Amino acid sequence: MERDVGQSTANIASNHAQPVSPVSEHSTTTQQGRQITELEMEGKPSVIRAYCRRHVADCDDKEAIWFCMQRGLNWGVAKDVHSTSVSKKFGIDELRKYNGWWKRHSMFSAVGVKEVKMRFTSFDKALNEIQVVIMDFDYDSITRDLNHYIQREVEKGVHIDGDSAVDIMGIFNHPDGCHNEGYDEFGGDMYCIDEHIMELRQRKENAEWLPSMLEFYWQNGIDDKGLKFLKSNDFVVAYRSLQYDRFTDAANPYGRTINAFKVIEGWHPRYMLCLFAGSTFCSLCIVALVTTINGSFEIGFTAGSYALALATMIFAY
Repeated sequence: MERDVGQSTANIASNHAQPVSPVSEHSTTTQQGRQITELEMEGKPSVIRAYCRRHVADCDDKEAIWFCMQRGLNWGVAKDVHSTSVSKKFGIDELRKYNGWWKRHSMFSAVGVKEVKMRFTSFDKALNEIQVVIMDFDYDSITRDLNHYIQREVEKGVHIDGDSAVDIMGIFNHPDGCHNEGYDEFGGDMYCIDEHIMELRQRKENAEWLPSMLEFYWQNGIDDKGLKFLKSNDFVVAYRSLQYDRFTDAANPYGRTINAFKVIEGWHPRYMLCLFAGSTFCSLCIVALVTTINGSFEIGFTAGSYALALATMIFAY
């Protein structure tokens, strides 16, 4: 049965090893007599293995939040922001600093983010650039699947008697033990159906609240509490886990899929207002100056109009 819906593949892979690559001189022997290498024990090398190795060499548990940005006319360029680099209020303003010097001060730059699924397609060592493909979160599908699993457990005749299944601290605690046990055909062990149903319902509630919670933290800035929230929802990924694809990820020709953010670009209101006010002020100054020098308001007004038109062209660019 499918008890582990929504569980991260990386968490599963951390407790197992599966050989997938050719034999080399450094090898061990399995029970079947087949020799496997140290590389095979790690898994299938990912597309960004070389990139991740640089960060793993510095710190074994180094983690990052991944973003998909636009570089020139091309979409699909990944940028990683180390979790240790996140300030007390890491928001959209700080995110602009990671998208190049031009976008840092451009009127058309990052104005928001959107949660997405991300796959790595290539890594250009010369440009130090990672190409990715993204897909929107399908919240309807997530909720529908969780409802299906919950309903399947409920149909087994389980009855949860309100808050008696958990103690005052929210921890599942039955003094007489679990009275509704089921057999996990996949894992080969027994589990408490009552507790599993509560976990599934909690996952469903978390999925329903995820968009609003992400919007709240990004609008107010990611602090320590927000960073913990991102980690609990797999938006913070360790570089070590991205070096290799394991199990179902290794079987997938596209490798592992992670949670990330797409940077949404738009006109920056504050910069627009500043430019509009500045261009208007300059045009008025030119009108006054030319009128004073030539003694003709018509000539001064014409010069001011040209100045305003030039500022408008710069603004449109």
